[in-house]
Amino acid sequence: MIGFYSYTVILTYLSLVFALVGIHLSVIGVYQWSFICLMMCGICDTFDGMVARSKKNRTEEEKKFGIQIDSLCDLISFGVFPAILGYNLGLSSVGWLAIEILYVLAAVIRLAYFNVTEETRQQQTTEKRKYYQGLPVTTSAFILPFAFALRYVIFGLDYLYGTLMLITGILFVVDFKVPKFKRERTYCTWCSSCCRTCANSLFFMIKDRQGHIVKELEGQNKLLKKLYSTSAGRCALKS
Repeated sequence: MIGFYSYTVILTYLSLVFALVGIHLSVIGVYQWSFICLMMCGICDTFDGMVARSKKNRTEEEKKFGIQIDSLCDLISFGVFPAILGYNLGLSSVGWLAIEILYVLAAVIRLAYFNVTEETRQQQTTEKRKYYQGLPVTTSAFILPFAFALRYVIFGLDYLYGTLMLITGILFVVDFKVPKFKRERTYCTWCSSCCRTCANSLFFMIKDRQGHIVKELEGQNKLLKKLYSTSAGRCALKS
């Protein structure tokens, strides 16, 4: 078979799988799990470079293939997937459709530019990048889920997702430096915190018997949360 199938590209392929599953879930209206898939794409893309660099005897073909396949998968995971997700969320008018198209175009331009500059950089040096030019497309996997989570907490933010998509797309192609984390442990901790916060926000919702989402922290829910969060409260509940 043509292509490369070593462990260095497994996470890249897995990111694409999560994106395709997430697109399907958004089409059938399972938005919470669709956003979980988006965050999983971000996690896979965050660590695929570390995994690839762990193989010391990579050939030039493997390195070039890794750059190309990573960008192709990123286009689906962080370009097409968020745009389709926004459309399925109800952002389907002409104006929002234009924003979704511009977002995908910005992602394509950024990824193509990255491919050219990264291949040139790897020919000149073996050092890691110290900074990115423009906002990396992977950040959409941690920015956009917050927008969806806030729709259930703050009334009137139905279009926050589309607005953030527009801002994020513009930042993809604006030429400014985004510093990389110097320590991989710090980066792992940051990604873990983002995903945990997003997941908690996505699923921490209260519904009535008719299935309508109601505001949290009201009445007995507020009282119970305070009781469970303190030692004295837990002792009182036990008694």
